[in-house]
Amino acid sequence: MTTTHTPTATAGGTAAAVAPAAADQALAEKCTSHAAYLAGLIAAGMLEAHARPDQLPTALFPDADPDLVRAVWDIALPVGYHAGLTAAQPRWTADTLTRAHDQLARAGYAAMAHLAARSANTHRPAADTHRAGGHP
Repeated sequence: MTTTHTPTATAGGTAAAVAPAAADQALAEKCTSHAAYLAGLIAAGMLEAHARPDQLPTALFPDADPDLVRAVWDIALPVGYHAGLTAAQPRWTADTLTRAHDQLARAGYAAMAHLAARSANTHRPAADTHRAGGHP
């Protein structure tokens, strides 16, 4: 016989079922938060190991042409910086990503447009179910 276990949380001594979707979302957010924390530790460790930020590109690609590595890094660094600014302002993120989606799609970059749209939908606030006057 197979049984299904539904996790419960106790609030004031009463067991209440935790919806799988809510638990899934909470755990996914926890994973993302932990990954971001670990990424910060790795970034700090890389900087510590190489002493200066301008040495990081050659540390990643020690066997590549240093001029080519520098050229790629000079492009990648502002991209990462811009992504960080966008992510730091969640209320602007969906609009920024929607604009990026539209521009990329018009230019024929379908895969990149899809990624921007997916991220925009991740940051989009939940729809308001009530219109003015209290009617759904």
